[in-house]
Amino acid sequence: KSTGWLNGEETNKFALEVEVQKRQFVQYAFLSELEETQKGEKVHWSTGDVINGPVHTNGTLYISGRPVFNDRVTYSKGIQVQGNPVYNNDRPEKVEPLEFPKNNDQLKELAQNGGNYFVGRTCILLDGNTIRIKNKNNPVQTITDFGNGVIYVDGNTSKSGKWDEGLANVFVAGRLNGRLTIAAKNDIYIAGYDPTELKWSNAKKKPQGGVLYYDTTFDEQGNVIHDGDDMLGLIANQNIYILHGWFDDDFLDWLLEILFGSSPVDITIHAAVFAINKSFGVERYDQIGLKGTIHFVGSICQHRRGAVSMFGDRGLTRGYKKNYKHDPRMAYESPPLFLEPENAGWEIISWKRVAP
Repeated sequence: KSTGWLNGEETNKFALEVEVQKRQFVQYAFLSELEETQKGEKVHWSTGDVINGPVHTNGTLYISGRPVFNDRVTYSKGIQVQGNPVYNNDRPEKVEPLEFPKNNDQLKELAQNGGNYFVGRTCILLDGNTIRIKNKNNPVQTITDFGNGVIYVDGNTSKSGKWDEGLANVFVAGRLNGRLTIAAKNDIYIAGYDPTELKWSNAKKKPQGGVLYYDTTFDEQGNVIHDGDDMLGLIANQNIYILHGWFDDDFLDWLLEILFGSSPVDITIHAAVFAINKSFGVERYDQIGLKGTIHFVGSICQHRRGAVSMFGDRGLTRGYKKNYKHDPRMAYESPPLFLEPENAGWEIISWKRVAP
């Protein structure tokens, strides 16, 4: 709040009250460096898309048909519109970009000094206020002390197959009671079943439904019904995928899908996901059968747009439908020690004239 007056007329005062906030990645339902796939194909917001939460790209925003934007829409380079989109907030606005970090190395240091640090393939089952972890082929260990709330998985990043024990990959599922940020030097895979069970015959008996909050619930519009203070961050240097296949049968993933449906029909994700250098999407989306719906509440930040489905002349042919909503708490809160933009600063949200 600032009060001012005219020089020589000190009794003639007025005041302005300004609301500001620090710019954060998780404040957006969808945020990208580029609205393009890894192959350089443009991705459009189009008819049938209903976006509940702020949208931003550091690149050019592509819009076609009649998508519905229910919150703020911003871009940093340009906008191309073909159609008649619905803006239920303000019209799209050009703003300064949010600079992506090059990697998540700072979380590695935090995990080594007050968090939990692992090297090599790490499977995580969120089990309320405990965490069950299977690192490589070692016995499962149980963690009850989240420390500073950061888990970091280090290791190799060479593409020797996602199941390789030396790779810095995370496989995660379950229900979280508390606040946690999980980071991987390589990829993160969100599973529909208990990833600490490496044999599919055992894992398929323990469906998890994805990654969910234990004591925080949302309604159909994404509003918080009960705030249990749960919040999850998933940060990968490369991709964040919905997992397809299982550990003991890499060469028969397609057969697993046909016989058992190793990708769940429906999956729920409660989290802020950040794919720093690549994308969030469904692994082998162009090979799996027709699935159900991804129910997502949180924030999606990715370098380039990832795919979750394929469409044909008759509509959706493979993969998942999308039911995405922004977690409204992330407008002012973040998971523990979540990465910030390199140019994080303050921006004005609203202002009004008030009594001095």
